[in-house]
Amino acid sequence: MQKCKICNFEKGKSFQKQQFLYFQCNLCKTISMNPEPNEQQIINHYKKKFIKGNYELAQKFSEEYLSIYKYYINIIKNTLKKDEKLTKEINLLDVGCFTGDFIFLAQKQGWNVTGYELQEEAVLIAEKKLPGRVHKINVYDQGIKPGQFDIITLFGVIEHVLEPLELIKRVQLLLKKDGYLFIQTPNSSSVISRVFGNSWPPISPIEHIHIFSEKYLIKFLKKQGFNSLKYINHCKYLPIKYVYENLSNFGPDIQNYIRPLYNILPNFIKKLSLPFYGGEMILIGKK
Repeated sequence: MQKCKICNFEKGKSFQKQQFLYFQCNLCKTISMNPEPNEQQIINHYKKKFIKGNYELAQKFSEEYLSIYKYYINIIKNTLKKDEKLTKEINLLDVGCFTGDFIFLAQKQGWNVTGYELQEEAVLIAEKKLPGRVHKINVYDQGIKPGQFDIITLFGVIEHVLEPLELIKRVQLLLKKDGYLFIQTPNSSSVISRVFGNSWPPISPIEHIHIFSEKYLIKFLKKQGFNSLKYINHCKYLPIKYVYENLSNFGPDIQNYIRPLYNILPNFIKKLSLPFYGGEMILIGKK
């Protein structure tokens, strides 16, 4: 009998996405690849996708995509305004910083920024923007001093890793007392995830391994000692053209379905930025 890796519950449903299997737990609602990919499969996947996938698209729509990072900055700034305990000198760590676009903006706020990234191609690009600030290092490296960061961000990260709960435990140790953790990730119990079912774009092997519900993730963060928890439905303002092209990476079945309609849209319509809610969430916790 299959068990949920996250909560060890024995009941759930299995389904296939492409040639891979997923399992959704009836108790915690986590959607997990089952079996999980191995490390080599993951490495090969990201090497293949770097140029023909995420990076190529991010470059093509770099200006438009900055709106998402600016939104993250505003959320952090609004959180800091309400906390008088934090000093003006903010040390921020972005885990999985990719090519460094978010921490490049964060540095402009006067914050001391650090980025950790394992994908070598992304690190080389990020280092050119932020010399000395981006490191190809595993967050579990014992050389990293605990309790040194006021803010740690996990934006689009926990769904990609084999041990997401261990990652949250680890970054909690790296936070200062009264420091903040910001998580952005898909929400497996969102209305849109239930509407789309197995066709929900975040169910994307090998890219996304574990997708949590907000209820379980909040419960886990509380168990780890985080308080003042805040939940935000994450709505992104993006061009129609970007959303459509990104479906080739996340949701090719949906892209195939809407292609006839998209092809007859005028170019000025395709370039319009609209609010898109894909069933993603942002959680903020204070240590």
